[in-house]
Amino acid sequence: MVGRGTGLLDRFCKGWYDRLVAEQGGGPAIYHYTGPNALLGILGDKVLRATNIAFLNDGAEYYHALGLIEEALAGGRLPQPLADGVRARLREAEENVPPVYVCSFSRKPDLLSQWRGYGEVESGFCIGFGIEDLGRRLEAPSLLLAPCVYEEESQRRFAAELVEVLAESYAERAGACGTGALETLLDDAFGQLAWFAALFKHPGFTEEQEWRIVRRIAPGEAAELRFFPRNTCIASYLPLSFDGAPEVVREIWVGPSRHQHLSVPALRALLRQQGYAAEVEVHRSAVPFRLV
Repeated sequence: MVGRGTGLLDRFCKGWYDRLVAEQGGGPAIYHYTGPNALLGILGDKVLRATNIAFLNDGAEYYHALGLIEEALAGGRLPQPLADGVRARLREAEENVPPVYVCSFSRKPDLLSQWRGYGEVESGFCIGFGIEDLGRRLEAPSLLLAPCVYEEESQRRFAAELVEVLAESYAERAGACGTGALETLLDDAFGQLAWFAALFKHPGFTEEQEWRIVRRIAPGEAAELRFFPRNTCIASYLPLSFDGAPEVVREIWVGPSRHQHLSVPALRALLRQQGYAAEVEVHRSAVPFRLV
């Protein structure tokens, strides 16, 4: 998780994460938009899917942050061995599918763009999860729950400050910074960068007010992966279980549809059957959207 250690780099990343959550927090719930088959799987199996970030609709995600680091290097503040190492790692990252998986939420229920994008035609649903309950349930060294960053100025400031912290860390370890120590520093830096790269989004998506579960996997964790077909490729995902914690589900919205009134009682029966609290509310979308 971000900033677990005590070094300069860890303190820097933890400070950024804490400010991000404090500035964009507020409100008890985040909302996951999905179709009927996924809804039944989530409520029945109590499992969310985290998709590899390379397979999301925005093809520039993750790699956008790498470009910001490249821009920050142009200032020439890094010692040459460190600058060369960072550039080599950037090239390596750009050529490979990142081992980063995300599950997306919005701060807004009943949002038209989300129904259009993720709710399927007149059969969408939106599950409201308690932020604190979900965060506690998912606490683990390789998991992070955080809001996305849309402001380009903030993204560039992070990249510039990260480069400065790298220079300070390198200087701090100057006596021991042989090849092995340099590689360790780069491992730490790019491990931390992966969290933020998964949270940096184009400002055109600001309306979504997205939060994400971000999960990084190590090579030895590949057995956890699951696979599914898409129209143009085979994609991978990681199952994220909240089994034993049904209280994380707070409410469900039935998306725009001619048959909302049929889904509401069926959903209530499903929630009772699966052991969810009676307090879980079921709402109908008020968005007058339809296909004709």
